[in-house]
Amino acid sequence: MRVNLPAGAGAERGFSLIEGLVATAILLIVAIGVLPLFASSILNNTRGSDSTQASNFGKSALETAVTLPVDNTAVLIPAGQTKLQVDEWWKPGNGKINDPTQGWTTIPPSGVLSTWTRTTKVEQFQSSDAVIAGDLSSPFDNTVDDRYIQLKLLTTTVQSSKQGGVLGGGEKITLQTIKAF
Repeated sequence: MRVNLPAGAGAERGFSLIEGLVATAILLIVAIGVLPLFASSILNNTRGSDSTQASNFGKSALETAVTLPVDNTAVLIPAGQTKLQVDEWWKPGNGKINDPTQGWTTIPPSGVLSTWTRTTKVEQFQSSDAVIAGDLSSPFDNTVDDRYIQLKLLTTTVQSSKQGGVLGGGEKITLQTIKAF
């Protein structure tokens, strides 16, 4: 069966080539405007991930040190010195979950890029310094007078060894706590 269309009705069906090109051009302009949002989102996610990782690495070092007794070698200041400093490097392992080769080491890993370094410092003070002088700028060596409460200032600094670039890097965080013995 044949249907007769009114005059000019055939021209109104669908889009012309020019209308399609104009619509495509408008869509491209909008897409180009949105692309920088995706790039900045990737950058912010990477930086946020690095900051969270640095914070977690620092907190784990402090939490471990706070649970130790005063005479544990990990928080005991060597004779004649005013502070103990431990430098550590992150050994990434092979990337598997629960990889036993991954973790902190006091010996720089050879042949593997260590993306994080962690420095933990222990300084010792007497409570008389904090109460009387209000000053924790002059730490004692390990011959502190036992009549006073001993305070240990634990400072952990975690730093990314990544170079700054398109996706950031160079994150650094310093955490401190005081433990009384």
